[in-house]
Amino acid sequence: MARLYQPSQHFPVNRRDSTHYEIYTVKEPGFPQARRRPPAPASETSSQVSMAMLAEFRPFATWTVEDMAATQRNLLPRRLNGAGVLDVASRYLPSDLYEGVGGDWFDTIPLPDGRIALVVGDVTGHGIYAAAGMGRMRTAVRTLTYEGLPPHELLAHLDHLVVRLAEEEDHGGAPTDPTGATCLYALYDPATRRCVMAAAGHPPPALLHPSGEVSFPRLLSGTPIGVGLASFESLELELDRGTVLALYTDGLIETRGSDLEAGMRRLGAALARAPRTLDDLCASVIGSIVGDGPAEDDVALLVARTR
Repeated sequence: MARLYQPSQHFPVNRRDSTHYEIYTVKEPGFPQARRRPPAPASETSSQVSMAMLAEFRPFATWTVEDMAATQRNLLPRRLNGAGVLDVASRYLPSDLYEGVGGDWFDTIPLPDGRIALVVGDVTGHGIYAAAGMGRMRTAVRTLTYEGLPPHELLAHLDHLVVRLAEEEDHGGAPTDPTGATCLYALYDPATRRCVMAAAGHPPPALLHPSGEVSFPRLLSGTPIGVGLASFESLELELDRGTVLALYTDGLIETRGSDLEAGMRRLGAALARAPRTLDDLCASVIGSIVGDGPAEDDVALLVARTR
């Protein structure tokens, strides 16, 4: 171990059984053969780790719905980390129409350089396969985040990984599950108050400004993950102190008989009149839009306030 030098890459990995690993790649001067072999580019190294993590979440055909619902709860973060630069809160409401198992997820991922990533996503479909896909996506996003890629590049990498995995499963004759997903990924830098974001077939975030005004950035929706087109663009915004950034899945704004724009107007109105404490804000928004009845679709809401 004395020969090991400073790690060149570092990947934290959380398995579905709650085991936590820290994967390091290092330069080892003690082996001439290793020195003559050029190191893999950072993107290749991360892709290899991500592919391994994606492959681990293969369909669990023998699992019961209860098993999968419990696993899905474990895959979602128990406590969000705002890294001391954001106040954060969340709500997740699974649809009762699909036995409480779905593919929505959200996460906050602090980076070593002080930035923090916010992500919300929605895997195609419902039930066991959607929840398994959610585990794949969340793990891959966490791994790719540590490369510090711009949001549009991260989504392109994620799209490539999902397409590759689907091709490998199809080539191997294994039964495939839906691999499509939408995703919104934002990267906030507290030093500059700049927030860079990109979407993959996902609705834009809502901004609740300190004045009480609500706006929706003109963010290109992009193509869903798994399509293979990798058509993504990043948008950069400056956020004032006290601005609330609300990321959500389409279950919050889309209902039968109502279009997307009408749902966004309802969300804007709910945010404008919601309490200012984030936990109460989440409860108020979900309550005013979804109500007390069963949700037609899974709903995920992640809110973050700048300090």
